[in-house]
Parts: sequence; structure tokens; C-alpha cells
Amino acid sequence: MLISGLTIVISPLLALMADQMDSLPPSLPGGALRSDMDRNDMWETLTRLRAGKIKVLFVSPERLLNDNFINDLQDVPGGVSLACVDEAHCVSEWSHNFRPAYHRLGRILNDRVRAMTTLALTATATKKTELSLIRQLNIPNEGVLRNVRVRDNLILSVMRVPEKLREKTLVYMLKHDELLQTGSIIVYTATQRDSERVAAFLYNEGVKAKAYHAGQEPAQRRQTQAEFMGSRVRVVVATIAFGMGLDKSDVRAVINFSLPRSPEAYIQQAGRAGRDGAPAACITFLDTSDYLRSRSLTFSDGVDRPSIAKLLQFVLQSGPILKKAAHEGDWTPCVGALSASEMEIKIDMRIEAIETVLSCLDLWGEGIIDIRSQDASVVNELDPAHAKGLIRILPDIRATCEAEFFERPPKAIGEDCPLAAAIDKLVPKPKGSMYKFKIVDACTHMQCGFDEVSAQLKALAKHDNVRYTLSDRAVGFEIVRAPPKDIQPLAKALADHCADIEACSVGKLDALYNAMDEAANAESDEAQGEHLRQRLAEYLNEDSDMVPSPPACVKTESNLLLVDIKVLLAHRSGGKNGGAGMMTARAVARILHKLHSPAYPAKEWGRHHAWGRHADVDFKHILARAEEEIAKARKI
Repeated sequence: MLISGLTIVISPLLALMADQMDSLPPSLPGGALRSDMDRNDMWETLTRLRAGKIKVLFVSPERLLNDNFINDLQDVPGGVSLACVDEAHCVSEWSHNFRPAYHRLGRILNDRVRAMTTLALTATATKKTELSLIRQLNIPNEGVLRNVRVRDNLILSVMRVPEKLREKTLVYMLKHDELLQTGSIIVYTATQRDSERVAAFLYNEGVKAKAYHAGQEPAQRRQTQAEFMGSRVRVVVATIAFGMGLDKSDVRAVINFSLPRSPEAYIQQAGRAGRDGAPAACITFLDTSDYLRSRSLTFSDGVDRPSIAKLLQFVLQSGPILKKAAHEGDWTPCVGALSASEMEIKIDMRIEAIETVLSCLDLWGEGIIDIRSQDASVVNELDPAHAKGLIRILPDIRATCEAEFFERPPKAIGEDCPLAAAIDKLVPKPKGSMYKFKIVDACTHMQCGFDEVSAQLKALAKHDNVRYTLSDRAVGFEIVRAPPKDIQPLAKALADHCADIEACSVGKLDALYNAMDEAANAESDEAQGEHLRQRLAEYLNEDSDMVPSPPACVKTESNLLLVDIKVLLAHRSGGKNGGAGMMTARAVARILHKLHSPAYPAKEWGRHHAWGRHADVDFKHILARAEEEIAKARKI
């Protein structure tokens, strides 16, 4: 019997939603709300939803942050009977996929959607991730069903293959390995460039192969997947963008051309083989240089205390905020936006990292995640009330608007439209009929939020012959109450929390490399498989915070390391002297590990003699040495 009310499925990928929609039986009328839908299709889906004509609705986690959509769910006939969270490991900050919007799901589903039942599904949760999941989604311990076994029909193996021989080894296996002569094959690479290069190499060697990655046009990806599912293309060379939700029974092999980033990723990829129950090969190419590069990349989006402190200064201590805090006894919420084009270089953080840090502050303030500083001097100093109800992150906004008024100028419409009046004041010298302004400035002038500006823009476009475009990706935020005068405790605690997450990610990669390295030394293929199964089971059932030691190939010292650190620290931005303008320790470590960053891009720094010179030295060791030198320079 069908569940009486609506089932919503929270899914992380557009392609996964489409595949799941296509798999619904005729008795379950479904719908999806996706960011790639046009306005008419979205409106038609919402109309069917409000009329109770949809039984299963697929949405992204970000959709549940929209108040208007939540209101629609609350009014659905029969209510929400079941909320199904797919790829539920994303809910935990300790998982191998960090998705800030997922963290709010527990509170939204329980308090606002009021789903009668919540079902969380994942094939790749460690014990630590599981504990975080049941806490955030309010699932009782007895509601957990756990099966950590890798299927018996999967033949797990690892081969030591030097980087220069990987393509030729792959071709030889595809042409001569008995198990690989039938069925379909997925080859996973680490980068989009590798995907294209390896696919082209295979094609030139007579193997019918195609590349698949997120950098391709959606139509191209859909065509490749359709050809693979229809067995018209035998080999797909892909990044992790391929295979989520894939259900093709005759995949005879999954080959990891590069080492996956975690045991969870390895299990997820291997699980796409042999779904018909027949034997299937899961082969991993192991190379030390490939692992070391992957290990470096794990640190590429990390953040440290100086950068976080600078970010919080921009958000909480900008001129307008300080002025507002000084002159208002009763604080009224105000909005702001950090645009990628302006902020990334200023604080040497990618926009994704900026959003992650501010999301952690937001979630901490809501009590959804627990942040504690490791610094003993901060523990007594840090009052959780510093973060409580301080900030709210506004997802996926654009900082700049260009509006063209074809018939009447903003001044003529201003009496009936507060936004038009604001535009008239904000842009005294338009370029003809084109008015360019910052969305935040309009919010400040109107004393409203982004949603109100967005609604009035749509109304102008509909009724007053106005055409507008939004640009400049940004992280929007609302400061809910007066910020604390001292932001350093917040910066310290957030830095320690981000360092814990980074260490967790590095530990996952180290754990997988250690397991593969040991398995490669086994005396037989059967022994390799048994060793990998045992180590994977131990990893998934481990509930401690213990981080594995780095392998022996990760050095803790090298010649000229200290010399190169000092040379980089002698560089001063803006020609400043002394400690001013000095690189951060993380910027130094990134350059020495050949890692691009907004303030120190590869295009400019790739020619420096120190670029990538110490990539085999532990990143954290370089950080520590650089911090020591910075302290000496500043005489701390």
C-alpha cells in the first residue's frame, strides 16, 4: 500500500535526481525541482505538488533552505509522510563529502517540514559518521541498520604501476585480461584532464572509450552515459562525477587509474561493478608519486587562523557594521555579501572555503555542530554565546545587478516600487537606460533582505518592461545580532575545527594508501583481496578519533627547506617592510607543494624556483617550520 502523504527525496546531484525519476514505477507519480529546469517546468511541478498530484518529489538539500518552498510542503495534502535523505553521509562534517546545506536537514525536517518518518541512506559511512548522522537527524540507535561487507563477487586487487606506465598497462589489461574481455568497464581518474587524456589514448589504441567529467556540457555527459548504459560504449574514463546512482548490471571491472581520496570513495566506486552477482574485478593502480600529489591536494582548500580572522573582520567589523553597533541599542538584522571576484585574492581563500567557514559559524550558532578550540588558552575565554544566533548564511546569491529600463526610468516608478526608488538613488549616472548596482546596497537602502530585492526585481521584469541580469557569485549573509568586539576567540575556534576536518580528510587518504600498500605486498591475488576487505571493515567500524600515521614516503625534512621558507617569507606584498605584508605559513606551504591559490596563482608563481620543490615533505611539517620563522620575524 502506498504511503498516504508525500515522500520527498533529498538528493545531491542533478543527474542522480533524473535517474531516480526515470526509475519510478507508473503507480508513483513523481516530480523534481532542479536548478537546471526552466521557469515553466518548475511552476508546473509546484502546481502539481500543491494539488497533491505528486507522490515522490526529488529536491536538492539547498531547496529546503527556501522559505517559500517550505511553506508549500507544509500545505501539501496529506503532509510529508517520508523524508528520504540519499547520500546521507553528507550530513556529517566528518564524512568524505562536505555539503553545508545537508547539515541543516535534521532541524528543517523535524521542526518545519514535520516529516513523520526520516530515512537516511548511505553506502559509505564510518562509525564516526554514523554517530554524527543519528544525532543530527534525530534517529534512535535502534533505527540503524548497518552492513559494511564488500560484496563477495568483487575481486579486489592492487598493482604497483609507475606513473609513466599506467596508460600502457591499462591498454594491455583491457586487451588481454580474461575477465575484462566482456561487459562494461569504468576507469576512474583523479582529474578532468586525465579523463580526457586517458580516453583519447585508449581510443587511439583501438579501445572504444569515452571521457566523462563535470567540465563537459550536460548534453555530452547525458549522451556518454546513455551510450554506456546501452553498451554502445564499452569503457568510460571518468572522474567521480560518473556513477552516482548508476545501476548497470554487467560492469565487469572498475579500475582506479589513480588512488581514490578515501576508503569510502573506493568502496563506492568498487560497488558499481558486478551488480549482476557474477565475478567482477576492482583493480587499483598504486604509485607513490600519484599518492603524494593527491595528499598535497587535500590541503589545497584548507584555512588557517590569520585568514579566518581577516574574513571575520570583513564580515563582522566592516565600517557599516561597527557604525551600526555603536549607534543602535536595539540591533536590527542587516545583510552583506562577499563576492568571489573581490574577496578571494584579499584573503587568499576560494569562495567555497569562505562559504564553508561561515557555514560552520552559522551551524555552530544554531547548535547543529559543536566547535571547540584545541588551544588551552581559548577554552576558558571562548563563550559559546559568541556564536549563538550571530549570523545566517544565504545560499547561492549574486552580488551585482544590471537592470535595463526600456520604458520608464526608475524615478518614474519609484513611488510604487521601493526598489526602483533605491536604484534611482544608488545610480545617479546610469549608462543610458542601464543601471548597475550592488544588491547589498539596495538591501541597505530599503532596509530589507535579499529575498525582498529578488521579489521586486521579478515584479519589475513582469510589469514594467525591465530586463535584468545578475552576476558575480557571492556568499550572502545576515548578521542577526550585534557581533562581539573581540573576534579572535571565534577565529581560533573555527581554525581548530577546520584543522580537525582537514586532518580527517588527510587521514582517510593515508588509511587507504596504507591498506593498498600492504595489500600490494601480499603473496597472491586472493591474499590481496582478503587483506583489503579486512582493512576496510576495520576502518568503517572504527569510532575513535585516531588519525593514522603518514606512510614512510611522506618526508619530514628535506635539503634547502628552511632556506626556501625564508626566501618566500622575504617576499612582501605591496613592498611592505618588517612583518607587514608577509605571506602566511599556509601560503608558503602551498607554494612549496605546487598548490594554486587565489593570491598566489600557478600562472605567476609556477616559474619560481621553489614552486613544488618540497611536495614530498609533510604539508603540516612545512606549516610548522614556516610559523616558527614568522614568529621569529615578528619577534613573538
